Amino acid sequence: MPNFPPGVPVTPENLSIIFKEVLLQAVISRSMAEQFWPGEDPIGKRFHLGYPDMHLPAAEIIGIVGDITQNGLENGPTPEFYLSQRQFAIPVGAHVIIRTQTDPTAIVATVRTALQKGFPDHPVTDVRLMIDRLEEHVSGRKFNLRLFVFFAGTALLLALIGLYGVLAFVVGQQTREIGIRMALGAQQIDVLRDILRRGILLVLPGLALGAIAAWAASRLLQSQLYAVTRNDPASYAAAASLLLLAALVACWLPARRATKVNPIEALRSE
Repeated sequence: MPNFPPGVPVTPENLSIIFKEVLLQAVISRSMAEQFWPGEDPIGKRFHLGYPDMHLPAAEIIGIVGDITQNGLENGPTPEFYLSQRQFAIPVGAHVIIRTQTDPTAIVATVRTALQKGFPDHPVTDVRLMIDRLEEHVSGRKFNLRLFVFFAGTALLLALIGLYGVLAFVVGQQTREIGIRMALGAQQIDVLRDILRRGILLVLPGLALGAIAAWAASRLLQSQLYAVTRNDPASYAAAASLLLLAALVACWLPARRATKVNPIEALRSE
């Protein structure tokens, strides 16, 4: 705690006087250490607070802690440093975080009572569970993502219905051809493989065009993503695999029906 000059009020404007020749102690985040002291041990290093014309005190680094995200999940962690509240004479609000292995809702009243007894001059407000705070923070993003999932699922369903309809129509038009092939000795597995191949050839150009469109549209969705880059290869591969699997199922149904064609009845129908 610094020694305050007599008669100097504790105001933000007088910080340069109050903290003159005072060396603070700070703990920095890992991001700050990597940004300003890459490949070095920052313990024992010093840095000045604020801009040079503010004449704020210097701080000596005494520890490094992990990164946290305070400015939105889409922004990720930023370089930060932490100072003990005991080093400042300016009153500021304090937050108490309690971790328990029991039901947290059962100890809220106990915690509130203990804080009021320990700090009778400080009101205890805004006591909430951490899960509720996180839910409030991400509720808007979760709503948007649910809308994206709904429309994406609807688009996938329409694509599958369209693919199934096209293949069913094509198979129906080729009933005589399939019957002739099977009459000449073609096996059911050969017919099944041929129809599946045609269906996949219809799907692959769509997957390629979809990947290009997704890459272009990903810039608009970057603000909704957390811990995933907009060009994440794993996400593209997972989406393409899911679409390909769904297309295979849509192709398999008419292909399976084609293998049940009776060659004699197929030839008679013509």
